[in-house]
Amino acid sequence: MGRGGLKRALAALALAAMAACGASNAPSAEPEETPAIAPSAFAVMRCPGLNAGMPCLVVMAGGKTLVFGAPEGVTGALEQLERPIPDAVFVATLNPDGLEGLARLRNRSWVLGRTLPLSLVGPDGIDTFAAHLDEAHARSDAVVYLNKRPAGNFDAALLAPTAVPPAGQARVFDTGDLTVDALAALSGQLTYLVRYDGRALQISPCNGPVTPMQGVPLDISLDCDALSDPAGWPFPARTHLIVQ
Repeated sequence: MGRGGLKRALAALALAAMAACGASNAPSAEPEETPAIAPSAFAVMRCPGLNAGMPCLVVMAGGKTLVFGAPEGVTGALEQLERPIPDAVFVATLNPDGLEGLARLRNRSWVLGRTLPLSLVGPDGIDTFAAHLDEAHARSDAVVYLNKRPAGNFDAALLAPTAVPPAGQARVFDTGDLTVDALAALSGQLTYLVRYDGRALQISPCNGPVTPMQGVPLDISLDCDALSDPAGWPFPARTHLIVQ
């Protein structure tokens, strides 16, 4: 099978699995208090309002909102944080548990005022997945745009994917003071290194690369443990504030 055929197969499998996903990934019904985060903070927290086992973390730094994982309920979590329009979304694998909420996040953030395509970073195949998702929503995007035009233009509804190939490493987000680097295992799973204000945070999925990238000293490393889903991400039970 060629590279293009493999990507199409991965996208089809992920979409099919998303449709078949059961109620075990439903958002938690219990309200959850979230701390006030100062604009100057470097903070990482589990997405509020979601079950602890769901692959979803929010990093806030330099006035930016970065989402790691896009499970069902991620849109509501960001609205609870009063940051409904993320600056970028990062996924570690093509596991459907971390992609189920992407379509709603894509559409809702556009309707609420996102004016550029939503940056999406993931392993090899995420670009094909994003293209299929955009294609599937093209007709409904047109209806939304004609009936109740969002602040952004029509193309702003789209996803802007960046795929990191297996065993590759790349800088995938950079505002000057806030950067994100991705490192892919041979399996394609990604580890992310987030740096801001002289501090470093590493987020590693199970079965992914966990060695600190580029020899950078880490202030916080969130990686796989016995309580994590072996196919997923670390899910901290409490909020981690690095700099406040």
